[in-house]
Amino acid sequence: MIRILPRSQASVVGVECSGVITGEDYTLTLIPALDKVVSEHGKIRLLLDFSDNFLGYSFTAKLADVKYGIKFVQNLERWALINGPWWIQMFFKVIDKTTSCQCRSFDKSARDKAWDYIESK
Repeated sequence: MIRILPRSQASVVGVECSGVITGEDYTLTLIPALDKVVSEHGKIRLLLDFSDNFLGYSFTAKLADVKYGIKFVQNLERWALINGPWWIQMFFKVIDKTTSCQCRSFDKSARDKAWDYIESK
């Protein structure tokens, strides 16, 4: 499940990832939130917070991730990853090295630091 966190504002989108993420999570929740930020601010500051009960992505979610990831990667200004599984951290490192997006990974005990990073000017 994807849930937009209430602390999200302006170009900052905080996302909690838990359970199994589905294609509908992308089409009904994440993509509309990112589209709105891009149309209003041009750039996205994305915080992904993976809960301890995150189980993975469905096949349709993986397809949506590839499709929309390509669409939004050029709009990513800053990206914070909290408690990400190893395979997402590997992808995260590739984005950090191959794009202009500033990426930082945080342990779940450092959520406040991750929010400070994503919200700082």
